[in-house]
Amino acid sequence: MFSKQVFQKILSHFDDLQIDLFASRLNAQLENYVSWKPDPMAKHIDAFCVNWLQYVFYAFPPFCLISRCVQKIVQEQATGVLVIPMWLSQAYFPAVMNLLIDIPLLVKASARNLVHPKLSSPHPLSHNLVLMVCKLSGNPYLSTEFLQKLPMSSCSLGEEVPKSNTMFTSISGCSFVTKGQVIQCIQL
Repeated sequence: MFSKQVFQKILSHFDDLQIDLFASRLNAQLENYVSWKPDPMAKHIDAFCVNWLQYVFYAFPPFCLISRCVQKIVQEQATGVLVIPMWLSQAYFPAVMNLLIDIPLLVKASARNLVHPKLSSPHPLSHNLVLMVCKLSGNPYLSTEFLQKLPMSSCSLGEEVPKSNTMFTSISGCSFVTKGQVIQCIQL
């Protein structure tokens, strides 16, 4: 889970979150949460048995479930925040970029900001992990509306980049191009 300080920064960007989909009473970031097994404080059991469309969700799932989460967002046209590792070669990554409805936040993992709720040991990947906090929607109108607000890329897909082109670098040093639009990430 993110530390409370990092989660408060996330809430300052995405303040409409209603439910934490992958949590327990030990690591829930929001009052309403869904646990993976029976939990007396949980609103629901098993996030994949809940209709995500009824909430603006927060999901920091196990990495092996990210593709399944993206599929559920698309199927239910749900809207919420999904935390993913910035692994560009993963099959889910282009789909996530196409579902964006807000600028992604980047969080460089460390022993201070990625914590285990009971243990004091850091996450095993914390020394080289960058996480993206992405507000997504399976509603194609929302993602199209977001993309239309972004600046155009300097060249179309498949074109050769002009030799005199000066590459734009965002404040975080990380930007992506999706459907010809530039998405500049915000570093937390």
